[in-house]
Amino acid sequence: MDSSLRGRADGRRYVRAELLLHAAAASVAPTPHPTSVSATTGRRAGRPAPATPRAVAPVLEVADAGIFSRFTARSFDSMLIVVLLTMMLPTLPVSPRAQDTIVGYCALFLWVFVEAALLAARGTTPGKWLFGVTVRTRGGTKPGFGTAVHRSLSVWWQGMRAGLPIASLISAIRTWIQIRNYREATWDAETALVVNQRVRAWRLIALGLVVLGGLALIAVGADDQS
Repeated sequence: MDSSLRGRADGRRYVRAELLLHAAAASVAPTPHPTSVSATTGRRAGRPAPATPRAVAPVLEVADAGIFSRFTARSFDSMLIVVLLTMMLPTLPVSPRAQDTIVGYCALFLWVFVEAALLAARGTTPGKWLFGVTVRTRGGTKPGFGTAVHRSLSVWWQGMRAGLPIASLISAIRTWIQIRNYREATWDAETALVVNQRVRAWRLIALGLVVLGGLALIAVGADDQS
């Protein structure tokens, strides 16, 4: 009799201990979020909305415009500014050869600021546009005017030596070697700018028409002089 009572008492103590453990666990456990679905968002209430990924600008690390495209585009821009400056300036009281020389040097220096304005506004120039060449920051945006001026001044002096005959030739060879080896020029590394190229067929057609038009003008000028 005593043993049965003891067994019942022990069983009651065991059940009470289990109930206390369950109660303690329920008080510590976190409150579950409600699972009702919102009628407007379609998401379950109480759960945080997934974070929307922010758009990241493409990082352009390596330039892909070759030396031929760079040189030809700059030559086209140089000829364009020389022609425009020749049409705007009056005839100077010097020989025609001296006037051509003066116009050439002035045009190269003037192009520094014209090119900087075009790069800041459009990221390209008429010559670069024909070859699909653009100048961008490493984040993919157009350069600021100050950065573009820095780059154009470096090209004018380090790359062209202000148009001085022998010095400009030596600088051009050095620049060609640098772009061939590192795919960027000194002025690109200094300003952290990237020169890219994307060729389109219709731009090549436009380039061909421009070249044919220039040859036609040269032929007409030669006939007038003869």
